[in-house]
Amino acid sequence: MSIQSEITRLSDARAALDAAIAAKGVQVPGSARLGDLPALIAAIAGQKPEQSKTVSPALAQQMVTPDAGKTLSGVTVEAVTKELLAALDESFKAENIKNGASILGLPGTFSPFGANAGISNYLIEMFDFTDVGTSGGNAIVIRREGLGWIPHAAIHVLVGDSETGSPIAPNNHAVFAGFVDLRHWCPTYTKVLFYNFSLYNNGSDHAWWLPSVDMLNPANSFYTDRWTENNCCMARFQPERYHLISGTRWLRILLRFNEPTVTLTAPTGLTISNGTNSGDSLTGSGFTLAWNRSTITGSDDCVYLIYRDGALISTRVKDAGFTGNQANITWSNITEADSGTYTVRAYNSYAGLSEPSNSVTFTYQA
Repeated sequence: MSIQSEITRLSDARAALDAAIAAKGVQVPGSARLGDLPALIAAIAGQKPEQSKTVSPALAQQMVTPDAGKTLSGVTVEAVTKELLAALDESFKAENIKNGASILGLPGTFSPFGANAGISNYLIEMFDFTDVGTSGGNAIVIRREGLGWIPHAAIHVLVGDSETGSPIAPNNHAVFAGFVDLRHWCPTYTKVLFYNFSLYNNGSDHAWWLPSVDMLNPANSFYTDRWTENNCCMARFQPERYHLISGTRWLRILLRFNEPTVTLTAPTGLTISNGTNSGDSLTGSGFTLAWNRSTITGSDDCVYLIYRDGALISTRVKDAGFTGNQANITWSNITEADSGTYTVRAYNSYAGLSEPSNSVTFTYQA
């Protein structure tokens, strides 16, 4: 055997020893000599076996220690779940979480209005009105930005003004205001009622302002443009008489109620006739529109809205007035202004507007 092969054999044996010792958890220094290996091998006997542990969260502080004769290689803490919280604290339950909120997947059912009030969301807060609202030609509007949902009712009550702290504001200034979304209570209604009340300082005079706004009419863009989840129109004040005053504090109560799930199909088979002729177009001095009624699920009524050249007209037809498969409406005493292309859409306040029917055309001829 050559000297070189013997050196190679000894070098390989040393590397194997180093690897075996390191595999047992004892680090072999790079400067270790053959004479150091016995001590390193002896250290192996003092090594403890490793173990891992899993613990559940608890209300009290926990100390995790290894079993006797072992060392910890890792600790796993289990996830916090709604079931775990319920086991740790009996107060963690749906009736103690606000309705509309959810904690760890547990939806809340609590409402300050009671379990049977049917309220799906609410907000009660105080706010200060700091804008200038005592003059000008435009109506003053209170909005609640960033709400994330649209209320069905709003109540605003004056708490006090900046000068006297009295809940009665100066003459002609509103002390009570808000709105009621009538669409929620009547499936065929399309209006929202805004209300303002002012009480004069002498306590003997008062006045109301009650505008009712058709929310489907594009002409009412002042309201519809503001009726969104993040910028909802909460109250409107007539500038000539019912003013807001800067520096007043208000209590606001907003309510949204549970709603059914309603679906609504489009009217079909729209025709136009005059008693003699019927089809998709007609010329004359009077006409009748007829169509197949919509199918409603989840509600018991809808209303049909008539459109001429794409614009909503005031004539509306309640579905409940018909017993057969068809609904209709007749026009008489008409003028040239009634000429145009007609369509029909069904409306239910929970389902909204259906798709439009097919179109028919009328041309006035005296």
